Order: sequence, then structure tokens, then C-alpha cells
Amino acid sequence: MIYVAVLMLMLAAIAVVAWPLLNSAKAPAADGELSPELEELAGHRDTAYRAIKELEFEHQLGNLSQKDFQTLRGRYRTEAAGILRQLERARRPEKETGAASAGSRAQRRPKAPPTPAPATARTCQACGKPSPAGNRFCWHCGAALERICPVCQAPRPSSDVFCGACGTRLEGSA
Repeated sequence: MIYVAVLMLMLAAIAVVAWPLLNSAKAPAADGELSPELEELAGHRDTAYRAIKELEFEHQLGNLSQKDFQTLRGRYRTEAAGILRQLERARRPEKETGAASAGSRAQRRPKAPPTPAPATARTCQACGKPSPAGNRFCWHCGAALERICPVCQAPRPSSDVFCGACGTRLEGSA
């Protein structure tokens, strides 16, 4: 009789713990009705998130080395970011059709200026160390890697004597 009572208590505890987990999988999406493609992408997104959480849990338990954890976490995060981009692209046509019917204001909106080409890594003129792309100052010595043209505000490498965009002589040039 005691075994039956203990078994019933265990089943009740398992049911209480499992109930929210089982119901969350059946809950309707917050966005309303989703197309099959969006539902599939959302499922992949959720799977990627669960994999990252499980990976962090395993690392906290000490089952993964720091190196393995960093490698796998980077891989899972890259995969999750790709899925999020696909999900955004799949949702974008829905948003654009709603925006097009909003009126002609959307059609007259000026285009954004083109994005500049990605910066490449360069060498600091002061210390000779390479600096990652996008840095404005050397990570090793703190010297400025680029200057801003006072006339056209274009960023220029610190070694330039004249601005390549407007031809202005840059300050501090020999």
C-alpha cells in the first residue's frame, strides 16, 4: 500500500512538472496564423535556442572543456543567426505588402545612401602593428589610424597628406 502511495505521489509530481512543457509546445504562435514555411523556420529557431541552452548547461556541469564550449557555442550561434535571417526574409514580404498599401508616402521616401565598402585591416603608422578592420585607433599604442577631413568629413588614413574625396590638405601633414 505504501508503494502505491509513493508511486502516485511521484506520478503527480512528474505531471505537475511536465504540464507546462507539454502545453508550451501546443500553444498558438504570438503572430497568429503562420505559413508552413514560417512554422518550420520557427521550429528550427527554437531547436537552435534549446541546443545553446543545453550546451551552456553541460558546460556549467563541467562536462565540456572551455575550448569545446567556445567552439560549439560559436557554431550554434552562427546557425541560430542564419535561421533568424531566413525567418526575417520570409516575414519581410508580408510586411512590405502592408507598407505598400499605407499610401504613397512610402514610395516618395528618399533612398538611404549606399553603405561604404567594409574596411580592411591596416598597419599603424606609429608602431607598425596590424589593427583590425573598423578600428579608428591602434589597439597597441593608441595612435589615430584615420583622420576626418575638415571640409567633407570623410575618414582618411593618417598617412594621407590630401583628402582623397575633396582634395583638401589635411592638418598635421608634412
